[in-house]
Amino acid sequence: MKRILIVSAAIAAVLVLVCRYYSFTPLPREPLYAFDPVYSDARDSSPVIYEAVFPDNEEVRTIFTEIRGTPVFAKIPGGFHMTTLFYPKDPVTELYGTNVRLHLTAYQCERFLDKDFHLTGTEGVKVEFECDDPKLQAYFDQFARPWHITGSYMTDAVYANVLNFDSGKPIDYTIEGVFGAYCTGDHYCFDAACPVGLENRWPMK
Repeated sequence: MKRILIVSAAIAAVLVLVCRYYSFTPLPREPLYAFDPVYSDARDSSPVIYEAVFPDNEEVRTIFTEIRGTPVFAKIPGGFHMTTLFYPKDPVTELYGTNVRLHLTAYQCERFLDKDFHLTGTEGVKVEFECDDPKLQAYFDQFARPWHITGSYMTDAVYANVLNFDSGKPIDYTIEGVFGAYCTGDHYCFDAACPVGLENRWPMK
């Protein structure tokens, strides 16, 4: 009995040390987008997978390198971007191609235990959006949420949505980007002609 207690105490101590080392943060038990007004609940309305601001890829890669050196996690986005809306019911194609400024104000890296209690993690930078086009600015302002660009991730880039930038490293960069969309068929769109001619990602009801 005494041996069992000693082993149990040792295991508990190891778990505490591991959690402290990785700074585990418990994630919400519900899906991240379940009640999030930024994300559409209808994935059958268009071929647009997500709308976003797309900066220069190499410029963002250089900034991440300056901030933390080599990537923290193995998976790196193929194209850096600041996602604004997933699966929009009504893509605002008339605003595609608009130039914007992105102010990068904080860097954060966190490891989490996901809803299945698996280790995951992500890193990113907090973004403040600014645009000379009042229509696009108003479109963005309706979404009361912190914007971000994901730098690297362990299992799923979506966990960057719950990064706590309030305790992150302050940074100060300003870069340019273009508002557009990523669509089916690995298609990037930056003009109002999109998404004409592309298949819907989700079957219409």
